[in-house]
Amino acid sequence: INAEYMGYNEVGDDGACALSQLKEAPALHTLTLNLSGNQVGDDGACALSQLKEAPALHTLTLDLMENEVGDDGACALSQLKEAPALHTLTLDLMYNEVGDDGACALSQLKAAPLLHTLTLNLSGNQVGDDGACALSQLKEALSLHSFTLVLSRNQVGDAGAHALSKLKEAPSMHTLQLVLYRNQVGDDGACALSQLKQAPSLHTLTLNLSENQVGDDGACALSQLKEAPALHTLTLYLMDNEVGDNGACALSQLKAAPSLHDFTLDLSENQVGVVGAFALSQLKEAPSLHTLTLYLSQNQVGDDGACALSQLKQAPSLHTLTLNLSGNQVGDDGACALSQLKEAPARHTLTLDLSKNQVGVVGAFALSQLKEAPSLHTLTLYLSKNQVGDDGACALRQLESHPSFKCNVQY
Repeated sequence: INAEYMGYNEVGDDGACALSQLKEAPALHTLTLNLSGNQVGDDGACALSQLKEAPALHTLTLDLMENEVGDDGACALSQLKEAPALHTLTLDLMYNEVGDDGACALSQLKAAPLLHTLTLNLSGNQVGDDGACALSQLKEALSLHSFTLVLSRNQVGDAGAHALSKLKEAPSMHTLQLVLYRNQVGDDGACALSQLKQAPSLHTLTLNLSENQVGDDGACALSQLKEAPALHTLTLYLMDNEVGDNGACALSQLKAAPSLHDFTLDLSENQVGVVGAFALSQLKEAPSLHTLTLYLSQNQVGDDGACALSQLKQAPSLHTLTLNLSGNQVGDDGACALSQLKEAPARHTLTLDLSKNQVGVVGAFALSQLKEAPSLHTLTLYLSKNQVGDDGACALRQLESHPSFKCNVQY
């Protein structure tokens, strides 16, 4: 059953209680209930916990975003651990009234015997370090191999980050996503989270620490994730964290991660300049890297930094590159340098965001030469808020009409 269309419909506790009777469907194995933006409170959450009695239910998604669920409701929902067949659970409690006690209760989902995939969204609640510490006990879930924990807009600091680093001890964990956007995590917390490198089976990791207080020291610590033996997919969001060239230089050492083939690094709205850009260009040396996404918008990269980043053309295995240099004082010289990415032998997908820069006609003409890239089949180019003019636009239109690849140019 997929009940995706009950959001924002004035459903309250009585409606939630009625829906809990779906537990009586004898063959029901997959259920999605979207009750976001309603008036479901603790009593409704308590009723929905009775879905644990559905005998065949193995996949359950409960979207309770923007309701009135508090600690008592979260405590009730933790009883879903008793569902005999449940192996995949998504519980969205974003923008409710769950605090540390509720988070502590939800950590008891570790007792679910078959649970292997768990997503908990507790964004915009009142979870602090104690709650984060409790949630780290999900490391004890014996079957859990994929875990997404979203704690954005809470009050998690370094102590909470330190506790969450203990998830490295989860015996079966291979995929982990920790979203700590807009909390109070600093360098010490980032250092603690770097210890996730010790998770023996972890191959896919996402850490979202945007809008915290992670600086160069924290970025340096996170570079130690290069030591994770099985890590092949890494996403680090560090937007607006006062990371400068020293931090960027440290993060470039992730090129030494032995298994890394897919890397996303968001350093938007930091203080990365030419030196940091040059360091990041050394990711070209990552031996197995085939997909790279670098978000460097609103930094101080400039033409020299763009020139340095063009050296990513030398990455031997890199076939997919996304480079966001929006708002970085890049002019014609930088655009001309970036056009040299056409020389990348394996590149088949390229996205360049040069919006809000100073690219003129000369730069636009140079970028139009990307049509000469031998393997390129998909090109996306953003040049809004530049000075390409009519002649530059005319040159860029040659890309859009090229018969060999799909092209999307916005200027």
